[in-house]
This record gives sequence, C-alpha cells and structure tokens, in this order.
Amino acid sequence: MKPSVIQAECGPNRSAGSDRLSDTLDELIDMIRQRVPGPTPHDLYHHRIRPRRAQLRVHRRHGSPVPDPWELHVISPTDISGVLSPPFFRDDGFRTVVDVREGDWDRPAPDRYLEYSRRKPPGEDESFDERRTVPLTTEQYGFYRSIWAYLRGRKPWEQTPTGRYLAWDRSERVAREKRRDIDRLVASIERTGYHHPGRVVSSPSPTVEHPHYDAVVVNIDRAGNYILEDGKHRLCVAKAMEVPRIPVRVRSRHLEWHSTRAAVAGARKSSDLDEPQRDQLDHPDIRSLVAFESAVG
Repeated sequence: MKPSVIQAECGPNRSAGSDRLSDTLDELIDMIRQRVPGPTPHDLYHHRIRPRRAQLRVHRRHGSPVPDPWELHVISPTDISGVLSPPFFRDDGFRTVVDVREGDWDRPAPDRYLEYSRRKPPGEDESFDERRTVPLTTEQYGFYRSIWAYLRGRKPWEQTPTGRYLAWDRSERVAREKRRDIDRLVASIERTGYHHPGRVVSSPSPTVEHPHYDAVVVNIDRAGNYILEDGKHRLCVAKAMEVPRIPVRVRSRHLEWHSTRAAVAGARKSSDLDEPQRDQLDHPDIRSLVAFESAVG
C-alpha cells in the first residue's frame, strides 16, 4: 500500500513535512508584510500551521500511521456511545489538532450525571475532577435528555433539565436563545437533511477554514468506540431526530487504539494480526490502512 501524502511528509525523512510547514510560515510572513486583505495570522495558525504541527508531533512520539485531522468518518449518531467530560479542547483551546492519549479517560463513569456543562446546580454532586466518559443516554446526559423530551413534545424547553439549568446558571434569556438555536437547527435538517456540516452551521471565516471544520468532533477509545468531544447540539439533535448518518472527524485516539492502527498498517496478510485486530478491519478508522486484499468482507 502506498503511503499517504501525510505519512510521506512525516516519514523518517521529514524534509517534505518541514518544507510544507516552512511554506505556510512564509505565507504568513508575506501576508503580514504586504498587508493584503485575507485571513488573519490567528486564522492561518489555527487552521493550517497548528494542525500540521500536531501531525508531526504524533509521528515523532508514536510513529505511523499519522492521522489526518480533516478526514471524515460517516457514521450513525448511535455509534457515538459517550461524552468526554471535560473534553480535551478545554486544555488547549484547539479543535483542529490530532493527538494520541493514554490513560483511563475512555473508561465509562456509570455513576456520573452530566448536564449542559461542568457546573452543577447547588446541592447536586459535582465529581468532575477526573476526566472520564459519560454514557450518552437520557439517564446520564441531561442535554440529550432535554433535546429528546423537547423534540418529542414531552416537555416545553423551559421545563427540561437543560432549560432549567441555563436559566439558573446564566439567565432565562439565554435559555430562550438556546431553544431558538435548536429550533433553527431542526428546521434546517427537516428542510434539507443533515448534509455537509457547512450546510448546517455557517463558517465564520470561509477564506481559511477547512470545509470539514464544523463537523462533529469525536475521540476514539481503546476498543474503537466513538466518544463525543465537541458538537453536542448537532449530535443530540441528529440522534433525537433519528438521522441515519452524520459526518464526524477525530481529534484524539487512545494509545491502545493507535497501536491497533499501526499493527494493521504494518500487516501484509490477515494472519499477521491477532483476532481482536482482525475484528476491526471494517472500522472507518482502520479500513484505509489495510494493505492486503480481501481482508474486509
């Protein structure tokens, strides 16, 4: 199997990747010098330089295969089984990077209840010091419970857990604005379907943002399960409306899952893999790495 352009740039001879980063930096410098209208330096760094640096860092620390931050996986909303709390982008502020993470962040937290954000109303348990995965169910994720009840006419928005939470944490006006945002998203999906993310959520900087920037962002745990990182509004609405498929992009992968990807990428025949690895050959994050024929039925 031919290496991808990204892997070629990040291989043992990283001169191509370095040249690509250098070209982007030169573009940034020229724009500042010429003061021509266009993307701001912040936009160029956030959407071009930072993702490239993240890819090079993953390769340096963990080797190939190097993930593409803009690759889309088209999956069912029900394939996303949990919500990461708190999400990784809270640490660095970036939704455009890729990385590999070890640790127990992907372990389920069966006793944890998550509302719209980390803060909880007075008198309720707030055990959010440790990053864990909350199951994406109506029992444990209050925002999805609220969306589900509101769209099915079970409760007015103001009486849902999230409606009450926003009125307490911020204001009743914010709670009403959130309801209008959800109504607009629902109307868009009903009118044209859940198309490319740019068709649902407008891009504030179309001159520099990658067309996949607004996709729902997920992480992948050690077993290959999808966990929500960012995009709870679109995901919960799509799931409540029973949208069959949505595009997502991956931010973080568990180190054990990265090892599975590396094993598949290096295998030349199915027997080179153990049974759990062979079971993953049809996974959207694995499929393109298979180098041998007739591996995926």
